[in-house]
Amino acid sequence: MPTVLSYSHYPHLALTRPVSTVDSQPEAATDDNTPQLEGAMTGEWKLGNLAVEVLGEIMSQALPSRWMDHKDRKQLAQFCLVSRQWRDAAHQTHSLWGHNIIRLPFKPRSHTQASRWISRSLNSPSGLHIVTSQACKCTQNLIRPDCHWRKPSLIMLLESGPRIAHLSLATWNPMCFHHLLRFLQGPMSFWRPPKTMGFEVGQWNPREPFNPNIPNSLESLCLTLPSIATCGTDIKATQLHLQGCLLWQLTNLVITCDWGGGQIAGVLLSCANLECLEIRFAHNGLQYPPDFWESVASIAPQAPSLQPTIILSKLRTLRLCNITPHAISSTGALECLKAPSLVALHIHLKVMGVPEHSVWGMVRGLTTNVNRHGPSHVLPAKLLSLGFSNIKFTSARDLVDILSTIPSLKHLILQQCFYDAYIFSVTQMSLRVPFLPHLEHLELLYVTEEFRRQLEYVFRYLKERRPHHYHIYPQDIAEIEFDGPPDSFKKLTLSYRANDALTESVYSTSPTLTELRRYFALDIDRSFCL
Repeated sequence: MPTVLSYSHYPHLALTRPVSTVDSQPEAATDDNTPQLEGAMTGEWKLGNLAVEVLGEIMSQALPSRWMDHKDRKQLAQFCLVSRQWRDAAHQTHSLWGHNIIRLPFKPRSHTQASRWISRSLNSPSGLHIVTSQACKCTQNLIRPDCHWRKPSLIMLLESGPRIAHLSLATWNPMCFHHLLRFLQGPMSFWRPPKTMGFEVGQWNPREPFNPNIPNSLESLCLTLPSIATCGTDIKATQLHLQGCLLWQLTNLVITCDWGGGQIAGVLLSCANLECLEIRFAHNGLQYPPDFWESVASIAPQAPSLQPTIILSKLRTLRLCNITPHAISSTGALECLKAPSLVALHIHLKVMGVPEHSVWGMVRGLTTNVNRHGPSHVLPAKLLSLGFSNIKFTSARDLVDILSTIPSLKHLILQQCFYDAYIFSVTQMSLRVPFLPHLEHLELLYVTEEFRRQLEYVFRYLKERRPHHYHIYPQDIAEIEFDGPPDSFKKLTLSYRANDALTESVYSTSPTLTELRRYFALDIDRSFCL
């Protein structure tokens, strides 16, 4: 996902002191052997005079990713060498230090450096991602002496290192997880399991069950299972041997799998307390097998004349990611899943530009079952957040037909869901008072073309709170009457890719943004997707 650089969070801050150069002898802030930056910065203003939170945000957005490896840590060290103000801002932005990647085998001092960097995060959420791409020949009954997952330096980091909130492990052979976690949970170990863990497996023998000895104390679990392309179709018969007490107390589950439905269905049947579920239907670019939900029938308990049923009574957020067109071609593809407490539904398609009619059959199948268990028999009375990505709407009216059934909606996310020529029409239609009277936050993400004209329509529409008429493109929609935005509307988030044309358009709208903030107290977040 591209890095988002936002510059509108602190509009009240201003540069206050002109200088000609930065500090001549900045102090190093890390243990990395990073050379001193050469030269000096010149200009009318000194960046060091920015507020600490602004400098911290600049550093956060300038780093390539949320998880930092050796090169990223070196870049952060260079930021700290700019001046004393930059170093202090980096040290006070604790979130910069907490998420690190370690690649096995260990390089000299790499585990010590990672431990020190995580310690600098203090009370901020911290995480450690340990990964290796080297194949290991460990089996269920044999630990290879050259296995990197049993090296004393790694054991010392996990047992004696700083406490982390998230631990993610990625390897080619799942037996390495099996032996490592069995040792860490042994009677002689001082390891304190985190509350959330992630496992990514490259390949294994389909004849061996997946039993990685995951701690029973986890609250959040992320599983990325090997694809059929690497393991063959026989792996679809492999069962996930996860402890029932672990699944019972999980509140968050993310699973990526392209095997079939039996494994995932068997897991969901035991997740009685699940609150957030994310299923990624495609893996490594492969289309999801069409028998995903058909195979649920062999796992889920059911009466002979009824469809299989998976009831998640506490589920509040459901994300369906990387869906392929043929996986949602049949109506009611999610009829086996019932979620009476669902308040947020986000759907992301693998292929951009999939027509909306291919998605609504799946959505209707899900909402039908939610209605059966809901207190009001009407889903719109509860759904608060709705997000779509990569869905092609043939006109703004198609989206309105969906939104008109969800008056309770407070948060709407549209990410590359339509051609940019529809931006203003979709925005205006989605904000109509009869349809979304409680809307608070609208996100339009990844805007790329024809931005200037559409943005002007959006801003003009938000400023005026009386009915008016616009000529809508395309020409098959002549004139549509729009109401002003609801009084509940508070925030508009726009993100677009930076280029010369869009940059000029953005700066030309600055007076309009100022007026919107002043008169309507709107929090408008403009972002560049680099």
